[in-house]
Amino acid sequence: MSIDVLRSARRNRETYIGPWLPEPLLAASETPSELAKLADSLSFALLALLEQLSPKERAAFILKEAFEFNHMEIAEVLGIETAASRKILSRAKNKLDASRPGSESDASEHEALFMAFATASASGDLEALLNLFSDDIQLVSDGGGKVLAALRPLQGKQRIERFILRMLVNTGEHHQISLCTVNGRSGLWITEHDTPYACVSLSCAQGKINRIFVIRNPAKLSAARPLDVI
Repeated sequence: MSIDVLRSARRNRETYIGPWLPEPLLAASETPSELAKLADSLSFALLALLEQLSPKERAAFILKEAFEFNHMEIAEVLGIETAASRKILSRAKNKLDASRPGSESDASEHEALFMAFATASASGDLEALLNLFSDDIQLVSDGGGKVLAALRPLQGKQRIERFILRMLVNTGEHHQISLCTVNGRSGLWITEHDTPYACVSLSCAQGKINRIFVIRNPAKLSAARPLDVI
């Protein structure tokens, strides 16, 4: 049954308009240890990479890493032999390792980079913003064909800088930007006329921001719990 669900979800995403991003998990009540576990197991960068795996590879990886199933338990869930479970999980990890741009920053470094990003974006400090970006920075925006969003991932510091400034600085007086917790790490929540407009999450590695995720699909923005207004 779980594999059927994953296969159905994958088929839906293959017909999705523009890049697909997972629904943001926003919360204000977790303890620091719970947030750290959430950030490690369900970061936006990892969830986006999981889309490259087959349904069985993705299921095996999640059962092992998030739920700590052993290979016998994974095999039982997937209806395969234990040896096959080991091979599937090994293949999944090899694919993910090959796609990772670098080890993600720890919580303290991520928080420092996020606050610098939020400050530079809000003030329109172009030089400071560019200095935070890695050379291979990428921005992925998910509108689901329902709202305006880039239909392909954006590459390049200047293009991404312009996108961020239009979204965070050159917005109307009816936009409000708040801090929130997105998948265990700090993020931005933007509203327009008190209606959800966008959720922004970062991936950081080696002291730089290497990925920016912007969720604009209204269907994915229904569970926001913003903390503080910038």
